[in-house]
Amino acid sequence: MTNFNIIDAPTGVGKTTALIDKVKKEASLFSNKRFLIVTPFLSEVQRICKETGFSEPKYLGCSKRDSLKILLATGENICCTHSLYYILESETIALISSGIYRYTLIIDEEPATVQCIVGKSNTSSDGEQFKMLAPKDYKTAKDSGIICIDEITKRVTWNDNSDYAKDTTNIGVWEKTLKTWLVAFDLYSINDNQSIIAVVKASLWENFSEIWVASYRIKHSYLSAYCKFNKFTMTYYHIEDNKIVAGYKDLKPDNLKRLKVCVNPSYVYGKPNGNSRPLSFSWCEKHLIDKVTKEITTIGKDLQSHFRNFLRYTAGNKGSKRLIWTCYKSSAKTLSGKEVSVKRWLAYNTRATNDYIDCTVVGFLCDRYPNINIDNFFKQQGITLDKDYMALSDLIQFVWRSAIRDKDNKETVHVFIPSYRMRMLFLKWIGNTI
Repeated sequence: MTNFNIIDAPTGVGKTTALIDKVKKEASLFSNKRFLIVTPFLSEVQRICKETGFSEPKYLGCSKRDSLKILLATGENICCTHSLYYILESETIALISSGIYRYTLIIDEEPATVQCIVGKSNTSSDGEQFKMLAPKDYKTAKDSGIICIDEITKRVTWNDNSDYAKDTTNIGVWEKTLKTWLVAFDLYSINDNQSIIAVVKASLWENFSEIWVASYRIKHSYLSAYCKFNKFTMTYYHIEDNKIVAGYKDLKPDNLKRLKVCVNPSYVYGKPNGNSRPLSFSWCEKHLIDKVTKEITTIGKDLQSHFRNFLRYTAGNKGSKRLIWTCYKSSAKTLSGKEVSVKRWLAYNTRATNDYIDCTVVGFLCDRYPNINIDNFFKQQGITLDKDYMALSDLIQFVWRSAIRDKDNKETVHVFIPSYRMRMLFLKWIGNTI
């Protein structure tokens, strides 16, 4: 049975450092052991390679994907990015499974094992090789019979016997995109066949001797739900004295006392009322930009004004270079402007980077919920997502991109959270009441 070894420990306690020490020690003790380390950022890849002597896939007369295959074929210890990892194709998987060495897979931060792939965006969150399907193309796929949808399981499969597929002149960009997804993912129809959920194939993990994931608050994450769906086991570890120790511990990051959360009642978008969910994605799409004029609305201007006032009068106008802030990407340009530079905007799910460790002002201008299609998919499997837990995890991870993660920094970190729900979740977490 597939088992995930989970190092669940707060941000900034040295999970990556502990993993580096682990692989350096084991690589020196066991000559037949090989490692494939996956991390979100190229800067981390370069850091890990420098400290371990591992190899990084590079553009050397070939693509990074082909470079990875060469490294695997020669049995090298490897470190690469998440986006490259999800480009794994049948040939690459075959190299891993049939090679002389059995690889241990180590993933820094939670991998995207489940995602919705029908939408407006040109690419998925995991690299340009995996493009999103436009709704019209998905409709064509259904209507043409090029895919089959199982009536019971809703599993989506390619139909080579369809007239559409037999005519090779029909196979264009979106058809190739769909086939690309089917290599490494199982696809499921959702919402009355209006969308597709892509789930990393369970068989992928069988090719590794061990699987390790280092992150924080994994117990109620998408990965946890994915493991339940596939009946995988999860073995938990934590960090003590910079070492990996067996067992789960519900720990919090250091330096909580340095946080100063803005609790000004004027800067809050009240308790969620029915289905309105202030500052959720759908709420922002509806209330921040006028659909006719495309101009910022009065509500949008108020939110923008509240954020600026917070920066001026509460945070002491620390300056744009010491600010990181987030909102839904579609609202970023709308809410940016004087004192709120769009260059200081980060995606709300940014993790595993120290690039903003000097920032002492944080703005989290959204109310997070799981993707509704993914939520519905797991509900159909009898798996319930903990929406509050997941929302709080995103907020904690974002705040800990700032100077709060620097133990030697004594400065106060000011936090602006205008969503009532998100603010209360964060304050209760700090106060140990949830």
